[in-house]
Amino acid sequence: MVTFLGLAAMAGSPVFRAGRVYLGWQYALAHPDPGPPPRRPVPVEQEQLNPGWLSAQRREEGLLTRYWKVSAGLCLAATALVLVLGTVGPLNPALTALGAAVFVTLAGLSVRAVWRGNRDLRTTVAAEVRRVAAARAVQEGQLFGRLEDHARQFRDWQASQQMFARQPLWYPVALPDVIDRVDVAGGTLAGWSALLTVAAGARLAVGGEVTVVDLSEGARIVGHMVQCSPEEMRFDMPVRVVFKRLTERVTLPVWRPDR
Repeated sequence: MVTFLGLAAMAGSPVFRAGRVYLGWQYALAHPDPGPPPRRPVPVEQEQLNPGWLSAQRREEGLLTRYWKVSAGLCLAATALVLVLGTVGPLNPALTALGAAVFVTLAGLSVRAVWRGNRDLRTTVAAEVRRVAAARAVQEGQLFGRLEDHARQFRDWQASQQMFARQPLWYPVALPDVIDRVDVAGGTLAGWSALLTVAAGARLAVGGEVTVVDLSEGARIVGHMVQCSPEEMRFDMPVRVVFKRLTERVTLPVWRPDR
């Protein structure tokens, strides 16, 4: 007689439950493969001030103010000529003063027009810079949002990947809770060995015991020990069969020490 007590390393195993009968195993994936990790979002090209647009604006401003620049230059030249003529004598002081005042006024108006063109150009460029800055701020906010979503998705993927990698691939098949015993008759040595391996392994995993009896005729069977505590069991213990009446119509052979 050989008695295998439940192994301490297997006791409390979450795969098996005490009081249930396990007859086999099945392959199943409780957690599917999460697949490849989520891809990190790629930043889009940021909005920036277009050098070509800036050159075009400056070129256009130069064309619009070219007339006023020429006018200012001619008026200043005319003012200098009037002063020279008034100095050498062809013009009297009154005409000299009047001509110089007129040309200086026209030159001032031309310079003012050039200044206003430059001011409008600076205003346009400043507005474009603000627009570019606002667009970049929106792009950066959207990128940060996508990065946060990616980080959350990556954490979820890591958790799913760990659950997938750590899950058992084979699960024990148990009878319904209302069934606590199975009577098997007939079969072959290989079949009985397989049944013993499955049923006994489940009992050992939850701290139970399995008794294997070597009969005098050479066969080996599994039975239930009575009138003997697990601490008293040992290898090569002689045993004797006794019969335990379960019901009026069912009697079960069990084993007790042959003392």
